[in-house]
Amino acid sequence: MQQFSKVNKRYNVILMILCIIINLIVGNLILYIMWKNSFAATSGESWFDTLNITMSLSGILCYCILFLKVPFREWTSFRLCLISIATWLAILFIGIFAVSATLWNQPEDNKIVVGILSNIFMSFVFAICGTVMFSFIAIPMGLINVFWLIRLKKHS
Repeated sequence: MQQFSKVNKRYNVILMILCIIINLIVGNLILYIMWKNSFAATSGESWFDTLNITMSLSGILCYCILFLKVPFREWTSFRLCLISIATWLAILFIGIFAVSATLWNQPEDNKIVVGILSNIFMSFVFAICGTVMFSFIAIPMGLINVFWLIRLKKHS
């Protein structure tokens, strides 16, 4: 495990908060632009707010785990680049899984357990498809976020 001094820990927390705020602003802006340019914006779909909330919460969760648990000092810049891209892909996966799981309707018959399991399976499939579809956003954003991780590596 890494041992941080109080100054390094404070610096890590400040970098983590800056990274989260900037990623939330950029991510929500991307979602808003995509929403305004999509067909769903004119059809009155209400899942946009749920997607915004779940993506924001998954971003906060993933970046807290990343900044608090990854041993930056021992990792190479290439490995930090890969973990940064993987973090964005995880944010996409968790957010899309959560929104699709909340939007599936429960079955009307009495097979609640089967219905819940099929909803989880379909949410998982949708999350994989959505992550692949939006990887063109996740990969560049992950590469941009390497900046935060390299700065953290230099100061840890």
